[in-house]
Amino acid sequence: MVGAKVHWFSILNSFMVITFLAGIVLVIFLRTVRRDLTHYEELDKEAQAQMNEELSGWKLVVADVFRAPSNPGLLSVMVGNVVQILGMAVVTIMFAALGFMSPASRGTLVTGMLIFYMVLGNSADYVAVRMW
Repeated sequence: MVGAKVHWFSILNSFMVITFLAGIVLVIFLRTVRRDLTHYEELDKEAQAQMNEELSGWKLVVADVFRAPSNPGLLSVMVGNVVQILGMAVVTIMFAALGFMSPASRGTLVTGMLIFYMVLGNSADYVAVRMW
């Protein structure tokens, strides 16, 4: 490379700014975590005293764990939608990684996502019906 000049000062300046900002974030994070830990220790001591007097939360909801949901149709539809959207995302990413969706051709990604969303509707229907 004949005319290539490395801008060492700019690289060093960027590195120093990033290091400085990361240090500030680290200090703020450590202060917050330290304050939260002391607060939680105080709450834990109070909770231990109350727990000896009352029933714990698990004992209150132990019977509700195996209870059927109040709206099973809505739950099954939501799970079906999650399956459809996750399937669409996985297949789209896989096709893009394999090179079938080139960044040079605009709109290929969105078109592929729409097509995969429509095609994977059958799997969402199957999962929703099986769950219901």
